[in-house]
Amino acid sequence: MEPQHERSAATTRVLLLKEARETDNRPDPYLSEFSTVGMEATVVPALEFSFINLESLRTKVMMNVYTPDKFASIVFTSPRAVQAVKQSLQKHPVANELSGWASQAVFAVGDATAMAVRELGLHPMGQDSGSADKLADVIIEKFVGCTLPILFPCGTLRRQELPNKLQQHGISVDSLVVYETKRHSELDTNLESYFLQQFAAIGDTTATALDSAGSPACFKASRPTPRALLVAIANGTSQQ
Repeated sequence: MEPQHERSAATTRVLLLKEARETDNRPDPYLSEFSTVGMEATVVPALEFSFINLESLRTKVMMNVYTPDKFASIVFTSPRAVQAVKQSLQKHPVANELSGWASQAVFAVGDATAMAVRELGLHPMGQDSGSADKLADVIIEKFVGCTLPILFPCGTLRRQELPNKLQQHGISVDSLVVYETKRHSELDTNLESYFLQQFAAIGDTTATALDSAGSPACFKASRPTPRALLVAIANGTSQQ
């Protein structure tokens, strides 16, 4: 589905409350996507992340090296969870620390998370599922009846759809909180210089947080991708 009324969208200014993702001298993919239709997008980080329980995470990740078939799979629903794995292994590096996962199914939802998993040298499945809930369906199809647990590194604001759905189908989930999320310390300062007229949310977690803060999202993307967010804003703007 393509954005409608691109001419009217060309004058739209968009404030993205998200983490900037410049990699390899490439601009943030959301800024690139919005610029293709003339939208002026600005990124202001709304959240800060800090890693926790990294020793426990390292122990669990390494189990599939020293104890084969300890876990059936590992599931990532955010890039931060992947970063936590990377940091946990960097503290006490050993050779082939992820070798135990090379033959295992690894799942990731969303393009950014899948890219981070590939940077670990692993090959994720389920990238195009669009949400953690739909990713659960992909996992269930592959592992229903499996007796081994699935490792799920996650954050303090994790949603429960995925583990609940897996457990309802008899799939054991070993959830470990590996990062904390808090309000960005410079959010107020950064917003003072920007005239905020409308909110748009990339996904369910952001939309829920905005609702709780008393600033409900005007638009919500159908999937956590630059194109999906652009379509939501362009279509929503044309209907106002």
